[in-house]
Amino acid sequence: PLADAAVASRDSSPPEWTYDPTAAEPKLEFANVPYRETWEAMEQLVHKGLVRHIGVSNLPAIMVMDVLKYATIPPVTNQIESHLLLQQQPLIDWMTSQGIVTTAYSPLGSVSYVQLGGDNGLGRGLLDDPVVAALAAKHSKTPAQVCLRWNVQRGVVIVPKSTKPGRMAENIDLFGWQLDEEDMTQLAALDRNMRFNNPAIYAGCPIFA
Repeated sequence: PLADAAVASRDSSPPEWTYDPTAAEPKLEFANVPYRETWEAMEQLVHKGLVRHIGVSNLPAIMVMDVLKYATIPPVTNQIESHLLLQQQPLIDWMTSQGIVTTAYSPLGSVSYVQLGGDNGLGRGLLDDPVVAALAAKHSKTPAQVCLRWNVQRGVVIVPKSTKPGRMAENIDLFGWQLDEEDMTQLAALDRNMRFNNPAIYAGCPIFA
């Protein structure tokens, strides 16, 4: 719900959460711009034919409700962190009722954040969870495919990230099979409200507090 101060692409590409990631203590710096002003500028991009669709990211329901009060073009999607340990089902259900698609980033639980100690002491990522592993064996799939298929069956758009062709192929192979009701119940029980991508930890800004 806050706007980052712009960083020139020549200085940081892709852009970082922090204004100067090379600083001794990297932090976020915010532009003093109201969210409404930002959204209305994005609507102008649609009117000018520069983009087809616009959406929001990391907004709780109350912020999306506010956007809907003044938007002439409602957001197509809200991109949020969502995986088995941070399921956010009430938010997803409400957005679905408003015709807003949920896009899940870090759908595999951000393995890289586990390596950086951002796992809240869990000591492992989703791909090593015994429930996920058991369901992967049951369906002759990989743990990653189970995690991704779970989100797909919830009607969530997923954006997994990989640089390995084999894993990219696995990430696409999510159709022609499905998790049954018992599987989905077991996976729903894994929710811990655990956020990996949290700038309160690595940028000193608790935007999700």
